[in-house]
This record gives sequence, C-alpha cells and structure tokens, in this order.
Amino acid sequence: MWYHVMNRGNERRDIFTITRDYEIFLAKLNESCARFHVEIHSYVLMPNHFHLFLRTLEANLSQYMQQLSTAYTVWYNRRHDRVGHLFQGRYKSIIIERESYGAAVSRYIHLNPIRKILHSSLSVNQVRKKLRTYPWSSYPSILGLRKPLDCLRCDDILALYAKTKRESRKRYARFVEEGLLGPVDNPFDDTYAGTVLGSESFLADIRAKLVLSPVKDNDTKGNKQKIISIPLHTILTCVSEEYNIDIEQIRNKQPGRKGNEARCVAFWLAIRHSYGAMNLKDIGREMGGCSNSNIVNVSKALENKMSCDPSLKKRIHCLNKKLIFNA
Repeated sequence: MWYHVMNRGNERRDIFTITRDYEIFLAKLNESCARFHVEIHSYVLMPNHFHLFLRTLEANLSQYMQQLSTAYTVWYNRRHDRVGHLFQGRYKSIIIERESYGAAVSRYIHLNPIRKILHSSLSVNQVRKKLRTYPWSSYPSILGLRKPLDCLRCDDILALYAKTKRESRKRYARFVEEGLLGPVDNPFDDTYAGTVLGSESFLADIRAKLVLSPVKDNDTKGNKQKIISIPLHTILTCVSEEYNIDIEQIRNKQPGRKGNEARCVAFWLAIRHSYGAMNLKDIGREMGGCSNSNIVNVSKALENKMSCDPSLKKRIHCLNKKLIFNA
C-alpha cells in the first residue's frame, strides 16, 4: 500500500533544531524501514514537520510510525534535555493511488523547502539551486546529485518518465521545477475525506479491501466530506440477520449467551463504520448504555479472539465486506 504521511511538532514547534537532529531522524528512518519492510519513495524534513511518500510491503504502517516517532522522540528529548510529547499527535496518513497521483505527491513533497521563497527577490536559478541542494530532501538523491538513503527507492518515480535513468531524471526535474515558474495543482485538493487520494475505481477497491473509519474533513466540500458513514441501525440489522436474533437482543446489556458475541461484533463494526458520524458516547447510549472504555475493551477482546478463531474471523470479514459494498 502507498501512503503520504506527515506529522508536525507539538504546537507547531520545531522538531529539528540542529543539524544532528535531521541526521538522527534519517538514521532512525533507515532503521525503521529495514525492520518493518517499508520503502521510502520521497521525503522532506522541514524545521517543524516532515513528509514521507512511502510504500508498506506489509499491513504495518501504524507499528512502523510508532517505532519511528518514539525512537526519534526519545533521542531528541535526551539531546535537548526536555520531556513530553514532541509531535502534535498521531501522524496523518493518506492512501495514494500511485499510478494516478504518485508523481504529483512526490512533487508536492519536494517543493516544500522553497515554497516560502518563491515570490522573493531571488531569481528562478537561485531558487532552483536551493531546491536541488536542500540537504534534508530526497530530491537531490532522485536526481543523482547525492547518495541516497538505503531505504530510498529512486527508480520507481523515475520509471514513470523514461526508460533511461538520465532522461527520466531530466524529465522528472522539469516536472517538479514547473512549480518554480507558477502555481501547480495541489494533489491533496482531490483527497476523499483526508484519507484516500485516487480515482473512483481505486476508492471502490479500497472500500472492498480495507476498513475505513468515516472521517469528516473540514477542508473538503460536498460528497467528499465522508468516505463511509454507515448508520448504527444498518449495522445492527446486518448483525441480527447473520446471528438470527432480534436487534433489541443485541442492544440489551445482558443479551444472553446467544447474543453476547453478536453484541461484541456490533460494537467492533460500529467503531469502524459509525464512529465519526457518531461518537463512542452516542454508540454506547444506542446500545443500552455502555461506557466508552467498555466499548473499546470489548472491541479489543474481540480482535484477540479473532486471532485464534478462524471461523469467527471469517464471519466478521463477511459482515464487514457486506457493509462496505452496500455503503
């Protein structure tokens, strides 16, 4: 899976303050990629945030980013004699359709270092030089101007432009540096709910493969404001049909032996498909009165049970797929 990932410093403060900070982050990036089998295809580090365009070979983005963020935060806090959170919160990730948007995402990332000086008194050639020599970006490496990190895969982006490396580098540089001459399209204007960037067919495919929480995005309009928002009643109806019990039995805090698993499954599905349109408090109220922590704990317990119960896992997968296709 391909992702654009970014994170900022807590309260938008700097997360890189000296040269050594940048160097250590890139070292941790290399180590984490090797450990979790992740490929980096473009990156840029700015004083108070970073961008990564990456590909995961396993379904482990969360574990990878947790490792990277924790390892760097521990080092940074020790080096600068500080405590507490370094980043503003959970990283933001967007699933990318590489064929349609990979080049545009890569360009967006690489233009970051010169975005603030585009309308300064510097000439285009001076800005181009700054772009090509910025030390904390993958752009110089992709152009063959600097040795790449071990985790950086330069050939994938270049392969979109020409068969020979020399010609592909020239064409990619021309594509990126169009941004020095005037405004270029921001690919993230087309993002669905801040979660998926791709064609309609790609979005449909993602819906079929992944569990996507319904997330509101205040920066988008119209039908792009939500990917999926499945009403809780629809989920309960689907579960009641699967387990052949009444909806009210699932809602009941004491559903009996037959309804207990169905209730747990309903909570698990509600978190993934109704959370965003409803919060945990709303879900708990609709389910006969249940605390937020209880909902989360029940869902985690169900996930643990799924890991050692193939039939339960298959059953939930079928329910999940049914909900997604009918969303």
